[in-house]
Amino acid sequence: MDGMVILPVEGMIDSYETVSKNLSGVPFDLNYSSGLLTSVVYSNGITKTFNRTGTKITSIVLSGSTPSGIALTKTLGYTGDNLTSVGYS
Repeated sequence: MDGMVILPVEGMIDSYETVSKNLSGVPFDLNYSSGLLTSVVYSNGITKTFNRTGTKITSIVLSGSTPSGIALTKTLGYTGDNLTSVGYS
């Protein structure tokens, strides 16, 4: 995928995934457009935004009250319908 950066630094990946997983117990609101989930807004000030090409999620972006120094975007790459790459930036 053009422009995608795959970070070899394990801590950056762990940090993104840790923040994402820790949101599971936080109250949230779901936002939809055309029947597809577009974002989750958490009561702690973090928003998780889902970007799509067609119906495929191509990136998930954390924003708002996030820790500093972590990757905030998880980019998903596809070959046909198969997920073939995951990158963090």
